[in-house]
Amino acid sequence: MVLGSDNVELAGLCDRVLVFSRGEVVRELTGDQISEHAITEASLTAATSARSAEVAERARGTGLFGAFRRLLSSEQAPSAFLAVAIVLLAAVSATRSDRFLSEFNIASMLGLLAPVLFLAAGQLIVMLTGGIDLSVGPLSGTLVVIASFYVLDGYGAGWWALGFLLMILAATGVGLTNGMLVRFARVTPVVATLVTYTALQGLSLVMRDSPGGSISTSVTEALGARIGPIPYAVIVGAGVLVALEVMSRRSMTGLRLRGAGSSEQAARKRGIPVARVHLVVYLASALFTVVGALLLMAQIGVGDPTAGISYTMAGITAVVLGGASIFGGRGSFVGVLFGVILLQVIQNATVFLGLSQSWQYWMLGLMALAATAVYSQARTARA
Repeated sequence: MVLGSDNVELAGLCDRVLVFSRGEVVRELTGDQISEHAITEASLTAATSARSAEVAERARGTGLFGAFRRLLSSEQAPSAFLAVAIVLLAAVSATRSDRFLSEFNIASMLGLLAPVLFLAAGQLIVMLTGGIDLSVGPLSGTLVVIASFYVLDGYGAGWWALGFLLMILAATGVGLTNGMLVRFARVTPVVATLVTYTALQGLSLVMRDSPGGSISTSVTEALGARIGPIPYAVIVGAGVLVALEVMSRRSMTGLRLRGAGSSEQAARKRGIPVARVHLVVYLASALFTVVGALLLMAQIGVGDPTAGISYTMAGITAVVLGGASIFGGRGSFVGVLFGVILLQVIQNATVFLGLSQSWQYWMLGLMALAATAVYSQARTARA
């Protein structure tokens, strides 16, 4: 009999493997079923399966109360809260002005939130591993400035292609730098990405000390195209977030992300390449920022070195509102979608309700507190 947590060793020595969780056998692998991949998957998915029947029984009820408890016991409780908040806030705003639900206003709101969808998606990928990326805002602004030298009317397709390539290469360099600072230099994520935040903001101001370089109108029109009031970018962004939600919970890649963020020591024992995961997540965040920068470029139409600064906090706020933990291992991409929408609805609603700008922060703070309370209740219901 072999007792161990080295999946490679177990796969090589054993013809029958039992996976334990909380003192119970939760998976048995025999013969050709035994592989490092299969053992890792069983280990990562075992934590909840051992007590699933008990949790389900405790959450079960009848009628509306039972349905409410089941909702609270799910990881989508913050998403449900945000959806209700969006509907209520939109309804109140619509009663004050019928222009709130006009096609023009809806198109404007959705267009403004499109870049944040992709920046927040990248932010959550990083936060699932227990990290954070403060550099996404200045990076998006820097990428737009780079494009403003190449993606211009009167320039050929070759110059456009060079501009887009330089954007991707710059983002790749930033993502890898962040990952290496965090993983190999052992700099805390906040400090590491704050360094790149400052460097990028300085670089963009060196390249352009004021807005300039008009982006090609054909490019901005293509990126801002919409069907009715809904931009294609928002449809794609929502689809990407839903796909990431499924991937993060059903695929081995997603389980590795959550595993690395939940406990690095446990993740190593289960064969997860933690160092590689950290490099990949910061690279992914930077590449998602490229997409966000393209959409930001379509909105502002010029190379503005300060355009992306506010996007860092917007992305982090949307992720936290969606139920993510800053300590890693927990988060919902669907929650990110609702969090981004809520941010934009709050900004828009204060105008239609005749409130001062300070109310944007008051309302957001109150929503964040309420969402935190709801999620705390959800965790209590699952405990």
